[in-house]
Parts: sequence; C-alpha cells; structure tokens
Amino acid sequence: MKPIAIVVFALVLTSMLQAQRGTSGTALDLPLRITGNAISAGGFRNPFGTARVEINLKRLSTPDQRGQLLQRLKEDGQGGLLESLRKAPSVGTIRLNLELAWDLRYASMRPGAGNTVQLSLATDRPMSFRELWNQPQYSDYPFTLINLDLVPEGKGKGTMMLAAQITADETGRFVHVENYGSMPVQLNDLEAEIAR
Repeated sequence: MKPIAIVVFALVLTSMLQAQRGTSGTALDLPLRITGNAISAGGFRNPFGTARVEINLKRLSTPDQRGQLLQRLKEDGQGGLLESLRKAPSVGTIRLNLELAWDLRYASMRPGAGNTVQLSLATDRPMSFRELWNQPQYSDYPFTLINLDLVPEGKGKGTMMLAAQITADETGRFVHVENYGSMPVQLNDLEAEIAR
C-alpha cells in the first residue's frame, strides 16, 4: 500500500486559537462527550467496517502550546513534534468500540462555515511492540488526526486519519499532512453533550 497525500494546508505561527467559550455557533462548552459511528473503507489499522467512537474532550490546548508544537515541527521535523506531543498533557480521550481509550494530546476549536464549530484533535498513534521493533514503513506515520464539524446543538460529522505523517517547509508556515492509506475514516451521526 502506498501512502497518499490527502491534504495540504497553511498554518501561520502567529494565529491564535479561538476562546473556549463564545457566542452560539462559535464555540461549545467543555467538557464534551462526543459519540458516533466510525465507517472505514479499509486500509492500514482501519479494516473495512463500522465501529462506535467515543471522544471525551476536557479542555483545549493553549495558544502557547500550539505555538510550541509548530516551532518544534519547524526546527526538528516530525520527530521533534512527536516527542513534544507525547509530553503534552492530555486534553481528553478517544475510544473505538470497547477497546481501551487512549489520550488525546492536542485540541483546538474555531468557528466553521454555516454556523458550525470545528474541532481539530491530535495525538500520537498507539504502536505495538512488534511495530516498534520491526519499524515497517507505516511507522513513519505516527500521528492520529481528527477533524469534527458540529452544529451548536451538538450534532455533526467528521474524519479521522489513524496513521498520518506531518512535515513542514523551512519557514514553518506550510504544513503537509499525509495519510497512510487512501481514505480517512468517516465519523458520522456524531452527537456532543456536556459531560457530567
């Protein structure tokens, strides 16, 4: 299987995260519990089929944390970013079906199109001992990235790259994200509610 680049986007180091709370349509109150269905067309770590997904988001990453991660990516590449992300405090967890939940290490929220809220989540991808030992090609794709679009009422959809690679140009302004596989996992029928 050949990795396929599916998105290239610009990130400006001086851009700031939106506030955790805001007017209707620009932010959702935290903590959030988001549930829905994950639908996979097949590929690495996401065989064809469906699963139940549960995301518990406790807080957002700060602008300083975001800036530090981007600076580390610019200076030390993907390896530096991975090291910093692994050391970042947990912002929540994600779980598929009845598997053990794993920590999310980055979260941002911003207003989206059509009165939606966009959540961007990232973490280091869980790796087995066998993968760490053998270092196959997909070991170069150590991130899990999640993008969600939610309406103020809490319903929505999203995508998840289970194995992604992140690189930046020398200025640090342009970040390239490559998914190991052909299609990201689709997250449908999402429902977000305030966690109790």
